[in-house]
Amino acid sequence: MADKSPRAGAIALVGRTNVGKSTLVNRLVGGRVAITADRPQTTRRIVRGIRTYPDENAQLVLVDAPGLHKPQDALSDVLVERARSALHGADGVLCLVEAGDRLAGATKHVIQALPKPGEGSVPVVLVVTKTDRHPHELVLLTLDEVGSAYPFRAKIATSAETGEGYVELEKILLGLLPVREHLYPDDQVTDLPREERAAEIVREKLLLTLRDEVPHAAHVQVDEIADRPDGTLFIACTIYVERESQKGIVIGKGGAQIKRVGALAREELEFLTKRKVFLKTEVKVKSGWRRDPRVLREFGLG
Repeated sequence: MADKSPRAGAIALVGRTNVGKSTLVNRLVGGRVAITADRPQTTRRIVRGIRTYPDENAQLVLVDAPGLHKPQDALSDVLVERARSALHGADGVLCLVEAGDRLAGATKHVIQALPKPGEGSVPVVLVVTKTDRHPHELVLLTLDEVGSAYPFRAKIATSAETGEGYVELEKILLGLLPVREHLYPDDQVTDLPREERAAEIVREKLLLTLRDEVPHAAHVQVDEIADRPDGTLFIACTIYVERESQKGIVIGKGGAQIKRVGALAREELEFLTKRKVFLKTEVKVKSGWRRDPRVLREFGLG
């Protein structure tokens, strides 16, 4: 029997903030490639999660981008532009809405951002997320109301918690892949350099352990990452915040908060790298960095 022709393609994810894009990517890839938190604007970078199916000779590249939202500062402008840019060159699009969402507000804005339907346009699949959190009638309402607003190739209800819909979703996505050589090595799961991946993990722990505005005012930059002779992975990073008061919150009384963040980040980094990690963290103030395009470029966010 002849070998199957190789197939590969990029599938862009689009949706409002906190709709579950990164969670879906992690679930489909089968590992932690994108940070997740139940907070708006968790995703700041475009992250590609890669899943290779040897039996199908197929490679699925999921392009996770920031959620679409109303910009409030220079950083928000950048995030929205990144979300829109993820659609360029995609072989397919997943439009994510949460169960219970109606065709209004942010959800309507997402639908309006989809590629214009017509000859030659990329196929778009509607994915209703978090079905385990909502009554079934609301799931059906969203599938019907939002699903009728655009000529979707398919519509599916999913839950990352229970796994509902994921087998069917994988089949749909594999059916969208064009005949093409694989875009990445078959054992690669993300395109993020290890410096950026480490920085994102530290930032996720800030999001998970702090409340209010402080996590959104924080940016994490890896200053050094090195393999030591004893096999230890050394990582030095700086956490930037906008005000002195935020610096005090991130550090915590007697350094308790920053120690907690470091311990959680080190645990995950060691799990991912299968190595002992020495993580050094420092907190600095960069006043008003989210509103300064020059600093955003310096941080690699411009």
